[in-house]
Formats: sequence, structure tokens, C-alpha cells
Amino acid sequence: MTTAMGMGAATDAELWRRVCEGDRQAFEEVVRRHQGAVAGVAYNACGDLATSEDVAQEAFWAAWRGRESLQDPSRLRPWLCGIARNLGANAARKAAARSGPTPIGQVDVAGDEDDPAGAALGREEQALIWRSLEELPDAYREPLILYYRQDQSVAEVAEALELSEDAVKQRLARGRAMLRDRLAGVVEEGLRRSRPGRPFTAGVMAGLGVGLAAKPAAAGVVGAAAPAVVPAGLVGGLLGSLAGLGGAWLGAWLPAQAASTVPERELILRSGRRMLVAGAAFTAAIVGLVYLAGGTPWYLPAWLVAMVGFQGWICAEVWGLNRKLREARARAATPAEPNRTAVRRGMAKLANNVQGRSYRSRAEFLGLPLVDVQVADPPGFDPDGIEVRPAATRRMATGWIAVGDDARGVLLAVGGLAIGGVAVGGRSLGVVAFGGISIGALSLGGLAIGGLALGGGAFGWVAVGGLAVGAYAAGGAALGWKLAVGGLAVAREVAIGGGSIAPRAVDSIAAFRWLRGGPAPEPGLDGPIAAAFRRILGGGYLPWLAVGATAIAIEAVRAALMYRRRRA
Repeated sequence: MTTAMGMGAATDAELWRRVCEGDRQAFEEVVRRHQGAVAGVAYNACGDLATSEDVAQEAFWAAWRGRESLQDPSRLRPWLCGIARNLGANAARKAAARSGPTPIGQVDVAGDEDDPAGAALGREEQALIWRSLEELPDAYREPLILYYRQDQSVAEVAEALELSEDAVKQRLARGRAMLRDRLAGVVEEGLRRSRPGRPFTAGVMAGLGVGLAAKPAAAGVVGAAAPAVVPAGLVGGLLGSLAGLGGAWLGAWLPAQAASTVPERELILRSGRRMLVAGAAFTAAIVGLVYLAGGTPWYLPAWLVAMVGFQGWICAEVWGLNRKLREARARAATPAEPNRTAVRRGMAKLANNVQGRSYRSRAEFLGLPLVDVQVADPPGFDPDGIEVRPAATRRMATGWIAVGDDARGVLLAVGGLAIGGVAVGGRSLGVVAFGGISIGALSLGGLAIGGLALGGGAFGWVAVGGLAVGAYAAGGAALGWKLAVGGLAVAREVAIGGGSIAPRAVDSIAAFRWLRGGPAPEPGLDGPIAAAFRRILGGGYLPWLAVGATAIAIEAVRAALMYRRRRA
């Protein structure tokens, strides 16, 4: 038989292996070792000492029943804390439903004589402590509570919350600073005095033999350490995802309406439908990956494979579409059926009234003209949008400032295809790029790829769009590495939105408060990028209208630089 001293020297993994074999003495050591952290997490969730000890006991009982479900015993402490966190949140919701708008910290704690924690602290002192603590964001309040209930051990708090010790120290410092000076000593001393002791351990062990069957509600939370999913905002998340996919579909529909023939239009629409299905499948795959594998060693390689695979497929689809369009035009023995759409007719009317500009400055620098403008005349059309005069041969412009069908400009390039420092075109590549498809350090377009990307589909280090994918992502559907903010937000670290999936997911209610100027519920939401996301997403339609107006203005300037009214 293992001695108590031997149990005390055993690691969590060793203890849990014995617990899985039914060793109650080992489980008693687990309770003794982790009761402070578990009760602290429960108190942070529900705000009442007596309730928190009930919740902590239920958490240990739930862990005993679900002991076989812990796959990594080295994560025992955060697993137990996850169970307590979920049970504490459930208890807080039930208390709020019973008491209406009365804050949890003011719930009557009568009966303290039967509760060791309540006996240590008077009712008024309890209420005072909680009123001070509940003013803190959860990200700072929870470490503070655990710190004073874990013998002031930063290492144990870091283990329970799965944070680095430096991160815990920063949160503790910020939490103390946010407490009012006159109450800091009262709170700290109260938390120390309310730590669960030997009576709590005895209560848990007594409960293993009686009454467990009456606690079925706790059984469903033994997986609480998995990445959090907030179902309350699922509808909003799905709508956000649909909005992102809708933006991507619009990027295929408009070129299809402008195609010259019906076969070309159908090729573009079929490609757009395939991209739409692939985008939906990719979104679902990322959601499933975060939920099933978040926090595991193979999450990162799986995420990278999914991202690279999806981007590779998109590139292959675009290349294949261009090849099919060229082949369709080359093998057409007879003119194909014209594409008579409203978009096509409007473009035809505009094209008939303009002609391409042509200009080359005499001044040069390093062998390049300062300004070079070379734009071919557009084709001529009849009133139904049928081409009756082919376009002139595409022309290339090269200079410090270049405007052309193909433009290569050192400082500025404007054209159908634009490559330059600042590039504006249907397809653009530059340090700053604007266009239908744009690639640049700063990129704005229907499909935007870059360091900072804004578009219907945005892929970048910082991405904002209908569908946004990046290290920091915000939009209708946002897939981020460090932070995701949106209708549907999925991230490896922090996600906040209508439907959020991440190891540190923020529910829809806290998200709404934060977007309206409330405190940051997670430390990752108090930085400059998160603040910018809040201004964009919390500003209603105005930021999006501003982006849309900017895109229209840029396109109008591009057209004015490339074309002029046709001379009679």
C-alpha cells in the first residue's frame, strides 16, 4: 500500500494513473493538491464563496466519474480547472435566473456557520471583496484569485491557466493596479483566508461514496478543457460566414456578367461555384480543426497544411480557368452566342464613348521616362453589347509613373495589369496595391493578399474582409492565428464574435460589450490591432461604406487616367 508521503512525492501523471485504477487514496491526494486552484476558478466564475465550494466539489466528483477521459495526465490541473470553470458559469446563470438583476456578489450567504470559507469571512466582507473583484476583466481577476489561493505561487497559477509565468506576472500586476488602493489589502487578505482546507478534502472524499448519482449535470463538463465553443452566437457566426462567402461569389459573378460570350460566362460561373463550395469546406475544416485539435502538438502542422492546400487549390483553379477561356476562344469555329447582360450592355455603352490615352514625357531619369501613358482603344459594341470592332493591341507602359494596359511603374503603375511601388489595376502587384486581385504590403481589393489586406476575400498578416484569414483577422468570417474578430471567429489563441471558437473564446455577450467600448475580456484584445478591429466592426456600416467609397474612387481615378472621351 502506497504511503501518504509516497503519494505526496508522486507526479500528477502517476497519481492519475492510480486514480484510473480506482485508487481513492491517490484521488484524495489529487484533491488536496489541486483544491485551491479548482475552488479559485469556481469562485471566479460564480462570485460566491459557498457556491464556489459546492461547485468545486462537483468538479472533483465529475472528474472522478470521467477519469478515463483525460488523455494527457500531465495537464491534470488545467483539466480540473476547466471543469470547475464550466460548472461555475452554469451556477452563475442559475443564480441570475433565480434572483433577477441582483448581482451574484450580493447573493445571500446565510448558513455560513456550516461553511468553513463563509465562517472565515463575514457576509459583508465577502460582498465587499466580490464587488471589488467583479470590476476587473476576467483575464486579470482569475489569476489574482488563484495567486492568493495557491500560497502566492506564480508557477502554480501559470500551470492552472496554461500561461507562461511572465504572462501571469503581467496580469497580476495589471489586476492589482486596477483594484482600488483602499480595498487591495482587504481583498488579498480575504482571498488568503478563504482558501479551502482539510474539511473540503474530507467532503469530496465523503461524496465519492454517497450522492454521486444525484449529480448527473456535472458529467457533461469533463471535457471542459477542450477549446471553448460559444453556441449562443452561432446564428450570427453562420450569417457572418455566409456574408464572407457571398463577397467571394460576387467576385466571380461580376466578371461573368461582363464576359463577351455565353460559354465564357458559364465557365466563369462554374469556377465561381467551385470556389464557393471550396471556401465553405475550408471554413468548416478550420472550425473542426480548432475544435478537435486546438492545443495539441499537431494543430500547427495541420493548420499550415490546410492553409497551403487551400491557397494552392485557389491558384490552380484560377490558372485552369484562364487556360479554359483561352482554349474556348481559340477553337471557336463560329461566333459563340453573345453574352447579352445588363452589365455587359452598360460596359459597351461606356466603351463606345472613350478612347485610350497615349503620352510619353521627354524628361527621363536613369533611362526611364518620368511619365509614360500607353492605353489601347477599347473594342466597339452595338447596343446589345455585341462586339463589332476588336480592341486595339494591348500596349505596355514603362516609367517612373506608368499608365497602360500593362503598366510597370517604379513609383506608380495604373492599368489592367499594374506592377509598381503603388499599383492600381484589375490585377496589381506592389508595395501598396489596389485592384480586383491585389498583392502588396498594403493590399485593397476584391481578393487582397498582403501584410495588411482589406477585401471581399482578405489573406494577410492583418486581414479585414468578408472572409478574412491571417495572423490577425476581422470580418464576416474571420480565421486567425493570434486573434480573430467577426461574425464567425476561429483562432488558435483568442477569438471574439457572434460565434467564436478558440482556446480562449469570448462569448457573444462579452463581445458585444467590448465592441461598444467595454473593457477587454482577454489581454489579447487590448493591443492596437484589436483596437483598430473594434473601431471597424463596432462602427456599424460607416467603416465599410468608407472602404467601399474609397474603392469606387480609386477605380474612377484609374479609368480617368487611362481613358478620355472619344473625339467626334
